[in-house]
Amino acid sequence: MSLWTSKNILAPMVRCGTLPLRLLALRYGADTVYSEEIVDKRLVKCRRVENSRLGTIDFVIGQGGNTQLVFRTQRSQEQGKCVFQIGTATPDLAVQAARVVAGDVDGLDVNMGCPKHFSVHSGMGVALTRDSERACSIIRALRASLDIPVSCKIRLLDTVDETIKLVRALEAAGAQAIGVHARTANERPKDPVHWDQLKQIVDAVSVPIIVNGNVWGPSEAVEVRQLSGCSSVMSARGALKNLRVCFERDINVAQKETASAESSRASLMRVVQDYVKVCIDYDNHGKNTKYVVQYMLKMNSMLGGEFGKSVSSGQCKTLEDIATVCGLQEYYATVQQNRPSAADERKSNRGDGSDGGNGKNCTLKPSRVYEDDFFYARPSKRIKIARNPDQTLPPDFRQLLLTWGESQNKFPRRQQVPQYQHIGRVKAYTVGIPGVAETSNQEAYRAAVLIGGKRFVGGWGTSKTVAVARAAHVALLELGVDIPNP
Repeated sequence: MSLWTSKNILAPMVRCGTLPLRLLALRYGADTVYSEEIVDKRLVKCRRVENSRLGTIDFVIGQGGNTQLVFRTQRSQEQGKCVFQIGTATPDLAVQAARVVAGDVDGLDVNMGCPKHFSVHSGMGVALTRDSERACSIIRALRASLDIPVSCKIRLLDTVDETIKLVRALEAAGAQAIGVHARTANERPKDPVHWDQLKQIVDAVSVPIIVNGNVWGPSEAVEVRQLSGCSSVMSARGALKNLRVCFERDINVAQKETASAESSRASLMRVVQDYVKVCIDYDNHGKNTKYVVQYMLKMNSMLGGEFGKSVSSGQCKTLEDIATVCGLQEYYATVQQNRPSAADERKSNRGDGSDGGNGKNCTLKPSRVYEDDFFYARPSKRIKIARNPDQTLPPDFRQLLLTWGESQNKFPRRQQVPQYQHIGRVKAYTVGIPGVAETSNQEAYRAAVLIGGKRFVGGWGTSKTVAVARAAHVALLELGVDIPNP
């Protein structure tokens, strides 16, 4: 059965589309689920691990006690339903990266719709829609090299004719489905979707067109199918607003879930509890769990409430902390008690308590995601962290970039030293800083760094120091500099 024909689909979402959200979406009625986007350069460094403690297949970077999780799948539940999204700019690297995971996913999707600077600057995301020949060459290379189906996800171009020309080219190159976000690259979630353009696009090709954009639940799914004739619909923000409602097939049931503010809140709290339970079941990292729960609350204007403040508190850091806030401390304790310990697992798999072996059945160090201000701490905070035995000192991105620059003798001296520029200052809530209410006056900052004759723009941070560190981090990633695992 096709992954993309007459399906309700969980869209790829960075930091959110990890295993717990995908599994819960399937339990609530989703037919197909996408992973978060993983960039090809990161994926080629991964090795495959059979994690018998959790019953998962993990793709990790690093060795021994310094292992970082990149992608995790639970095949007994995701078999026939999981599409892996890759960020790539070249056919050769796309094929190398895709081969790493191809045996453990059911389809591969190329991200051609991300408008973020990081993707576009590297020739990925929407940059591919502006270079259709390169985009098509990636699809052709993947189709020729993989035994699993290949799709891509784009945004609308400036005119319907341009979009039709692109989707026809992608179909001819071998794309077996095309996701279309019904906004242009310059438009944001607050902008209206262009469902009126979709029918012409759907009629222009024979492969399934998957519509993304403002699909909050069954009502919108029915409406956009009738309007466009599309094969499938895909939800991102709708899934984070209320995963249960988003994939409910019965419109009447969905309406009852959201009939009043009280019922909407009760429905969301059930989703949050279910989500945290799955996170506990599969040992999801606490910071990632907290981020997704905060996002769910933010989508429902509940971050400023009592529960939202408890989740956002600086005291709520670990998965156990989140379980406690959600009233799931007993569930957490039971799961932990019944799960083999890391030491027992190593002994049963290798005959001793060592950390050696061939990479199978190893215990993973939780993944650190470089999106929390914790990782961009100023030196004084780093010193404080280093004195705490329960925390790991994060990398100093600015120092790493400086060290890299000083080693590049091919550049003039002025290009070896990072030069930072502050390029933006806005209200923090307008750029999605987690835990910041719309009534807050907190500001966010953005910076760029010049090095090696190139300019790199970082994400928004809650201080100028954080903004500079974020810019350094983007530069390190795009320059391919190895970053030590925290």
